[in-house]
Amino acid sequence: SHSYCSRFGKGPHYVRFHVELGDEEGDDSATTEFFVAKMAEVSLMPISISSFLGQVDHGFWNGREFDINAGHILLASGESIDANDEDVTNLAHLTDLGIASPIYGEYNPLRRHGELTLGFVANRPKPHFYINLQDNEDVHGLHSDQDHHFADGEADPSFADIVYGKDVVKRMVTQVPFFGVDGSRPKKTVKIVRAEIDLDYIP
Repeated sequence: SHSYCSRFGKGPHYVRFHVELGDEEGDDSATTEFFVAKMAEVSLMPISISSFLGQVDHGFWNGREFDINAGHILLASGESIDANDEDVTNLAHLTDLGIASPIYGEYNPLRRHGELTLGFVANRPKPHFYINLQDNEDVHGLHSDQDHHFADGEADPSFADIVYGKDVVKRMVTQVPFFGVDGSRPKKTVKIVRAEIDLDYIP
């Protein structure tokens, strides 16, 4: 997509996530740590990559939270925490900005849902993404348990790899408790202070 390349360049693209972590000793002092994700090759899933970079560039993920630990994934939901933010989470607004998540599953068999990859929740136009905490190809890949949500050949795209800060991700997982069998969700979350396109990252 031509407009995409003129906006973000050909890549590889890196996104740096600054996250707020509590102190491991349990006192209340929080520190800001970061991890870096390398986006997939643009040609493999152009809509997913341009949507996500657009969301980051727009500041959509700043102040959002990783708020669901489902054991196999850690999910950042794009529902706003702040009720005054409704204009930002308003879907028409996201669509106008060109940063709504892809509503079809732009899955590519060259991009498996391996451990520490990022996946888009593809059939929810409000942005949601998750960190795969294990190999989840059988859960999120093609012909998986969730396949009935999708047309043939579609599944959640696995659109990035965490390339730096894997220890930070492990700490994040311990801070968002596993959600209860009754569906109750603990109020402990990891805040995304900001996410930014990292032009200086050297692998």
